Amino acid sequence: MTIIFKKYADQIGIAASSLCLIHCLLMPFIMAFWIGNFYLNKDQQLHNMIPHTYADWLRCITVDCGIQLTADYIRERLTELSDPKHPKTAEFARLYGLPHTQNVLRWFEQAQNERRV
Repeated sequence: MTIIFKKYADQIGIAASSLCLIHCLLMPFIMAFWIGNFYLNKDQQLHNMIPHTYADWLRCITVDCGIQLTADYIRERLTELSDPKHPKTAEFARLYGLPHTQNVLRWFEQAQNERRV
């Protein structure tokens, strides 16, 4: 399962440090296991580990992972994510689905727009 999360981090351009993987992607699973939330099925657990709002995504990228969303960084991610034929984009969409891929693209666009204001 760690490989899947590392791929996710790599796909969206995160320097996949152990801290980032544990905090952003694995901690909800670990906490659910420790607390005993066994009623959650596997799909629900995976669903809870991936950011679903811009605020969660932004916090995960900038605070938890310590990545600065510079103009160049955003532009590079937008170039890749805007091209469905790009190998990284195709793999990301295969692993996480088209809706999440579109969310991440939209979140990078929002981050870019916020930089311009």
